[in-house]
Amino acid sequence: MIDHVIGFIERYGINAEIIELELSIDEFNLVTEYKALNEDALATTYSLTCMDSNYIAILCGSKMMDLKKLSSIIGCPPDLFKVKSINSCILFSDTIWSYKIIIDEICLHNRYILIPLNNYYLIMIKPEEFIRVFKPLINDISMEYVI
Repeated sequence: MIDHVIGFIERYGINAEIIELELSIDEFNLVTEYKALNEDALATTYSLTCMDSNYIAILCGSKMMDLKKLSSIIGCPPDLFKVKSINSCILFSDTIWSYKIIIDEICLHNRYILIPLNNYYLIMIKPEEFIRVFKPLINDISMEYVI
């Protein structure tokens, strides 16, 4: 899987770094292992389908997706969305070009976006590089996580 991601990064000339973690992502403490990074930069990727349109939505940190905001942005009633959390590897495969990508604007406030590939690898990419490569729609699609 990592070889496939490396090939994609090289093929499209993406300026990104693959970080191999010593601990699994579940145990990883960004503050102690990578002081320059922060947990608010950690991305979560969702697949959304509405009628015949496919989207990838990306949120960062502990934010939750706000389907009402998303609905108004793409013009699809929330009850017609099919949403599922997916492996972020899809961002680094050629199937990504069949999706419309939407990234929460809060992700772009970090020095880097950290995209988990699996439990032991992250891709670190600057927001401006993410925008250059994926040309996402940038909008506020999140809300605070409330317990």
